[in-house]
Amino acid sequence: MILNKDSAQKIDTLYWHGIIDADTGVIENERYRLANLVLSLHRNPQLKNGQELISVPYALSAKRGDDLILVVSIEQEDLRAMARNLGCSLRELQQENNTKGTLGPAHLVAYCEAEREDLGLYEDKMDETCARITLMDWACDIVDIMEDPVPLA
Repeated sequence: MILNKDSAQKIDTLYWHGIIDADTGVIENERYRLANLVLSLHRNPQLKNGQELISVPYALSAKRGDDLILVVSIEQEDLRAMARNLGCSLRELQQENNTKGTLGPAHLVAYCEAEREDLGLYEDKMDETCARITLMDWACDIVDIMEDPVPLA
């Protein structure tokens, strides 16, 4: 996924069941400028449409002015909620996902305009520092900018 940061349309947040509400979960002192974008790091943001079928421990949103044009998030399926909605057992989903927990494997997912792309498994530590580095690297790659984001005062 490549996104033109200057002409990208804002994301239709009601289209995607797993997209975050970019006004929630923003971590204090974790806002950055990247060219004409403002990046915000989120911890446990709410989902925009209220369906809790996935857990989002960390996400990064990119806004151009008031328009949300990119979200890169770490997502895990909530196996308990999925079992309830699918009418199957939690154990069945745990076996399918090769886990004993209630969350599926962590995936990196990017949203822009009318596109959602699974970027692959997230295999780093699930902490703020590792998540920030990975999410920012992906955001910079997607908008094709080589410079580092600068913290906002």
